[in-house]
Amino acid sequence: MAKNDVVKGKYQFVMTVLKDSSIYRQNALMNANLFYLGAALFVFGLFNVIFVGDFFRTAHKLGKPFVIYIIAAFLMIGVFEALHHFPGLAAVNAFGFDHIILQISLLLGGVLFYAGITYLSYQKACADFEKIDL
Repeated sequence: MAKNDVVKGKYQFVMTVLKDSSIYRQNALMNANLFYLGAALFVFGLFNVIFVGDFFRTAHKLGKPFVIYIIAAFLMIGVFEALHHFPGLAAVNAFGFDHIILQISLLLGGVLFYAGITYLSYQKACADFEKIDL
């Protein structure tokens, strides 16, 4: 048996035998699904706007934008983690292929937010950096 077969067997075991395990199905936190990836992209977009964008506004003050980003990210992650506990929003925490159209839509929303906010942040950072006298 090749070592790759051992790895393949472990992955298949986890994905099939343990897929209905209570650790995955009854987790109080968000499941690792497409909405989770979209939410992560949202938080990365916040980083680009708040931290990177603010750096090019001042070019030397890093502490304040970093703390602001941490607070904003913490709040948004809290919102994302809590969403599936609200009535009618349980589908955002779907597992596997359950509510796959919703999951794909939420992922695409995260991708579009990340790309759009990063582009706008880039444009603003370019304009701000031109004004700085180093």
